[in-house]
Amino acid sequence: MKTNKEKAEKLESIGGSRWQKNGNDRVYFNAKMLSSISGISEENIQYQISLRGGDSYYDVISGTVKNLPATDDFKNIILPALKNIFIN
Repeated sequence: MKTNKEKAEKLESIGGSRWQKNGNDRVYFNAKMLSSISGISEENIQYQISLRGGDSYYDVISGTVKNLPATDDFKNIILPALKNIFIN
C-alpha cells in the first residue's frame, strides 16, 4: 500500500496542486484532473464543486479526502477512481 506521501506525489503527477504551509500538506483537486480519472465532463464537475463551495483536496497528513461534493457522481464514480489511484 502506498504511503500518504506517495499518494500525494501520484495526485500531483496527474494534475493535482500541492500546497504546504504552517504544518499543512494538501493536494488540491481541479475539475480537469477529476475529469481525467472519472470520465465525467469538466463542466459537470466544476458545477458540482461550485455548488458545494470550498476546495476539495487530499490531506497528506491525515490521509483523507476532504470537502468533496456529496453527489452521486462523486460518491459512486470519483471516490472509487481516487481509491484506485491510491492502490496502483
